[in-house]
Amino acid sequence: VWARIWSILSLHFISAGSHGDEKIAMYAIDSLRQLGMKYLERAELTKFTFQNDILKPFVVLMRNSRSPTIRSLIVDCIVQ
Repeated sequence: VWARIWSILSLHFISAGSHGDEKIAMYAIDSLRQLGMKYLERAELTKFTFQNDILKPFVVLMRNSRSPTIRSLIVDCIVQ
């Protein structure tokens, strides 16, 4: 169930995190970070890969962004 929900939400986070207004993009990335932290704190069953999937939008955003501010924020989120 969570994987299906995440497949939709991750696209939204990627879209919002790629927004032309840097403040909106930063807000979306920070929200993604907060959500990701909640899921990464939980134990995961061996046959599931949701914890890996939660990080994929950060990879897409890093590849697509040319803004040094956005890229720095993404790095900070991953470091956390």
